[in-house]
Parts: sequence; structure tokens; C-alpha cells
Amino acid sequence: MAEMVRLINTLDTSKSGQIRELQVLKKMGREWIIWTKSTRAVLPSKAGGLHGDPFEYMEIEKGELLIRQSGGNAWKWGQTDRYKFKKGALELVSYQSIYGKPCEYWAHFSYTANKSKWNYKKVFEQCDTTSKKNKTQKEHFRFKLRKKITLENRYEEMIHVISPKLKQEIYF
Repeated sequence: MAEMVRLINTLDTSKSGQIRELQVLKKMGREWIIWTKSTRAVLPSKAGGLHGDPFEYMEIEKGELLIRQSGGNAWKWGQTDRYKFKKGALELVSYQSIYGKPCEYWAHFSYTANKSKWNYKKVFEQCDTTSKKNKTQKEHFRFKLRKKITLENRYEEMIHVISPKLKQEIYF
């Protein structure tokens, strides 16, 4: 079945800018019908910090919906959500993020929902030295979220995860 995804600016605003509605449509005969929609899956238009709009792109790839967003100023961040249709809803199947600052560090988190598996990697950058070797921290752990994240309930509340060994925090 043909699918299409679109992002529409709504008339609603918040302190972080204009609220957008993500719509997933399916083709039925000659008509496109809205299959599901969410005003929570994409951050508001000014939530990207000095970079402004955090929305980069979205696409449907191999039956999964990808949404990429980023922002920041001196400290930068980026994240990619992947959703797949399961049990009547588009559920988050994976999440990847990166945040950091040049010449400080870059932290990478990845989450795979079906295995409750988290990977964390932090690479410290030293731009003012001749040493080419950067210090790296890594941790792999399992942590099950209390409830499934769907396209409809994304960002309903911020989720806070702390890695058990290195005590690194991620909010998403």
C-alpha cells in the first residue's frame, strides 16, 4: 500500500515556536487518507536553540518512519527516531542521539526497543594538543522503559535514563 508522510504547521504556538502536526497517509484507491497523526513527534519550530528549527528530515524506509532533528549553539545535539507499525500504532523501535561541543567531547546514545538495549560512547576531543589519541568511554546496558513510546505520545514527558556504570544521563 502506498504511504506518504507530511509535516504541517498548525496555528498553535508554544514558547518553543510553532507546533507542527506530522501526518502519515495511506492511499485508498485514488484518495489519500490520514492513517495516523501526531503533534508530539516533531519538536516546535524554535526548539533547536540558536539554529532555530530543529527539524531536519523525515522519510519512510523499509516500512519504518525516520525523523531526524538537531540543534544547539556551542553545544550541539542531534537525534533520530525510528518508528514501526506494531499492535495498532507506530511504536518507537530505535533512538540515536549525539550531543557535545567541539574540542570538549561528543556523547553518543543508541537505544533498541525490542531488546531494551542501550549503547553509550563518549569521545573526549583535545583540539589544542598534538596528541591524536582521544580518550573514549563506552558502556552497554539493558534498561526497559516503563511504557512504549509511540508517535502519538512522543515527548508527552521527558524520559530520563542513567547508565549504571558510568552514570551518564540521557533525556529524550
